[in-house]
Parts: sequence; C-alpha cells; structure tokens
Amino acid sequence: MKQLTVTALEAIIDASGQGVMVIDVSEEDRPVVFVNDELARLTGVPKSGFLSNGVDEFAGIFADTDIVADCERCLGSNSTTDTLISGVRPDGRAIHGAMHIGCIETRSRKISHVVVYFRELHDPEITGKHLASVDFESAIRSDRLTGLCQRRYFERILTREWGGAIRDKGTIALFLIQIDEFGEYSKTFGRQAADACLRRIGSTVKAVARRSSDLAGRFENEILITMARNMDESQCEQLGQRFVDQISRLCIHHPHSSVHHYVSVSVGVVNAAPVPGSFPLQAIEETRDALDEAIARGGRRALSRQFKK
Repeated sequence: MKQLTVTALEAIIDASGQGVMVIDVSEEDRPVVFVNDELARLTGVPKSGFLSNGVDEFAGIFADTDIVADCERCLGSNSTTDTLISGVRPDGRAIHGAMHIGCIETRSRKISHVVVYFRELHDPEITGKHLASVDFESAIRSDRLTGLCQRRYFERILTREWGGAIRDKGTIALFLIQIDEFGEYSKTFGRQAADACLRRIGSTVKAVARRSSDLAGRFENEILITMARNMDESQCEQLGQRFVDQISRLCIHHPHSSVHHYVSVSVGVVNAAPVPGSFPLQAIEETRDALDEAIARGGRRALSRQFKK
C-alpha cells in the first residue's frame, strides 16, 4: 500500500473541521511546527503568529487555560486530555470550545509531537455552566502565571496612553525587564522552580512600578514590561536601576549564571515624548534595542536610550 506524503497529510488536516496545532517536543522550547487553516480562522490569529510565537499565542487567547502544563502532562504520561476552554479573540469577540490534546509516537515508541485539537462550541446546554463562570475582561487582561497583564492588553493600554500623551504633550517611559540566563536557571532547577521564580519577579516589578499611572505586564516568556507616565530622564534611569537592585535583593540562587550568583535582570529603558506620526511599537523596538545592549554589556544593569522619532 502506497504511503501518504507529508503534503497530502497536511492537506487532509487543513480540510478538517477542527483547529489543529502540532508541537515538536524534541526541541526544548517546544516550537509549533504546523497549524491548519481552521485554527487560524477560529482564533483570528494568522498561522505565522502561531509559528513565530508558539503556544504563547494560543495561551494569549485562552488565558484561563494552562496549555503548556496540559501538554507536559500528556507528554509525561503519554495520555490524552479533554477540556472546555473559553477566551477572547484579538478582535475582542469571545470564543468557547473543546480542546483535546494527544501525543504522536515514532515507530520506536518515542513521543515526537503533541497535537492540540480545538473545536468551537455554540450549544449553551453544553458550555453554559463553564461559560457562566468566565470573566472575559480578566481573561484578556491577566497573565495566569505572573498575575501581570498580558502583552495584548498592555499594548492596547499603551496605544491609548500614547494618544493621550500626544494630546497633552506628556511623556511615556517604557522598561523591558529580562531575567538574565533564565533558560539556565530553568535547566538547573526545573520548570516549577522557574515558574515560582518568575512569579516572585513579577510581584517585585509590580511593587516597584507602584504609581497609579504605572502598568506592568508580561511581554514574552521571561521578559516583563512596564510603562510610566510623565517622568524625566533622571527618574527613568533611577527606576530602571531600582528594578535591577530590588530583584537582586530577592537573593534567588542562580549557581550556574555567568552574570551573578543570584537571579538578576537586565533592563532596557526608553523615555518618549510622543508626537503625531509616531507609534508606540516604535518605542517598544527602541526599548528592546536598549535591553539587547544591556545584555551585551554583561547584564545585571539598566541601559537608557533616546526615542528617535
């Protein structure tokens, strides 16, 4: 019997009535290697978003579901799981459905991939009890692990504040905060310890950025982001350094870090005076450049840059 080609199998999956996402578990960062058209249609996220951002893109929509933990459980026990989930699409529309997760084995009985199937549900008799308990504003606002706001929500508020700063001739300071050599910490102590570490750092960042106008969020993986209104350059530099100092004072041991024997962070800082024709994503990119330079200089430091627009 002639075997199906990979292309033919992908075409069959693409024609499926369910959304499908395939995760390669042979890689440490668990990349998404395939997404079908139906999942892109149901979630409102293009395939490229899943392929670039991995399961974080799915988790950003279904914030009340810990898909990473669900996948790891299936992987550890070679089992399946079925869950009713609810979330918010990028355009703000609610989405409810059933998620099924299973494993794919090679001929040598080694698990090579985890597959996530998603089917949208509309019947209130099936989902009513579950859906009644969901706070959709909280779902799109809060990152489940850190308690900070999600990136999509942060960017929404930043865009609103950016417009206000243009009108009021104010300033907006951005801080990108990355845990130094966090992958090495996770490898040393395991995922649960890494999650606990990230939660402590998230709480510390939120405590430092404590003004009523400040906002703290989880930008991606081990990178957090904060926004502050109407600060001068000196205040921005001081706040950036305060993030570095306060997190070092947590004294979370990081024995294999080349930066410091305790968990530390690097911080990129940009203070922008928005003008018509400038955009907040440009400021985020400048802040990332400052963060990259802080890391290149050895980490455990805050580095400021001017907003060029």
